[in-house]
Amino acid sequence: MKRPNLFPALMLPALAFSGACTNDRSAPVADSSSMRLHTQAPSRTYVYDCSGEFSFVVRIEGENARLFLPGQTVMLRRVPSASGVKYRDGQATFWQKGEKALLETGGTRYSACVNNPAMAVWEDATLRGVDFRAAG
Repeated sequence: MKRPNLFPALMLPALAFSGACTNDRSAPVADSSSMRLHTQAPSRTYVYDCSGEFSFVVRIEGENARLFLPGQTVMLRRVPSASGVKYRDGQATFWQKGEKALLETGGTRYSACVNNPAMAVWEDATLRGVDFRAAG
């Protein structure tokens, strides 16, 4: 009596599964206009406290920094910097180096600004549209 060949029947689900597992959304994507590989840096959110007198939220998205200041939101573009990362729009400057930052806006300079990572987690969730968050 001849046995049926089960190899094709067993390999089909394995091939389908392996194809599903290789769809890595974080992999570089080819730009069709220039065929160069681009990777999108993840957005980052920071909450800076400037000596207890002033605090603000910053959302870094690629080459832009969105500053959420009291009463206004400002979009700054990245500019060359000798150290750290600097963003400017002609009226405001935000310079970040490690966990410290400097902000110049409206003729006022805030130079002792320190990131508060615990608050940044909550602000990031808010900016991504999360309405409810539980901890505990």
